[in-house]
Amino acid sequence: MIDSKKIIFKKTFFNTKKFFKIIRNYYSVLDYGCGIGVYQDSKKKIFLYDKNKFLYKILKKKYQKKKNFKIIRKPIYKNIDVILLNSCLQYLNEKEFKILASKIRNNFKLIIFSDIPKYSRLIEGIILIFINPLRILEFCKFSFNRNYHKLGFYYRNQDQIVKNFKGYSSKKKENLNNENFTRYTLILKRK
Repeated sequence: MIDSKKIIFKKTFFNTKKFFKIIRNYYSVLDYGCGIGVYQDSKKKIFLYDKNKFLYKILKKKYQKKKNFKIIRKPIYKNIDVILLNSCLQYLNEKEFKILASKIRNNFKLIIFSDIPKYSRLIEGIILIFINPLRILEFCKFSFNRNYHKLGFYYRNQDQIVKNFKGYSSKKKENLNNENFTRYTLILKRK
């Protein structure tokens, strides 16, 4: 039995159509922090990784019969074209971010950070009150979840991210998730 209290984000609004358009010239993807999985199907080889061990049963059930998906317990940093970190960056402290950056730097042709907060959590909350009251209600729900509080929240601007990836060009794009006013996507392409 899966303890649903250990799974914080039970649904996501990731735009797979936009994502597959961005990666159309690439073959393989590591979805780092994949959560419950956002894909219905894929012609690409997709490696699904999340450090939350409670998600493996959900992922296995969802993708076991789909040949292009592989659920992995440890991330693979070699021989994969693209790494996607969707709504992950804000939960990595500075030390974790630098360690991850050193592992993925120069190992992927394309690095996609999506759902990056444009503002601190407080400012984002204030903005959401006015532009998306339903999202602020969702945020309030998370506020009472002890597991969510354990995640922490770390704001980084685009320059703070890009400086860790020398040898990559960067492009700021519309968020691949549904929140575009307070979040964005950053695509790093190896030069």
